[in-house]
Amino acid sequence: MLARINYQDRTYWNVPFDGAGTDLPAPVLAAAILAQAWDLIRAERDRRIAATDYTQMPDAPLTAEQRQAFAEYRQALRDIPQDHDSPDAVVWPDLPALS
Repeated sequence: MLARINYQDRTYWNVPFDGAGTDLPAPVLAAAILAQAWDLIRAERDRRIAATDYTQMPDAPLTAEQRQAFAEYRQALRDIPQDHDSPDAVVWPDLPALS
């Protein structure tokens, strides 16, 4: 059966992969599920980028090496959609150390 899921002010539908209980063909449901999964990946990516915005400010208390490590981390986050074939294959980069 269909199950409604609300996440970050968006509505998603958890549906059986074979489309049972719906009037939609399985390929249409699969495409919708894939799109929703990428939406969730992008939302998490955006959250991680926002959490490190301060590291790129000129007055951030970081060494040049730390600032560069965070810049590379943030770029790796931005590259996730094009670097992975599916949401299930996403491997999140490690957050750089502050010490």
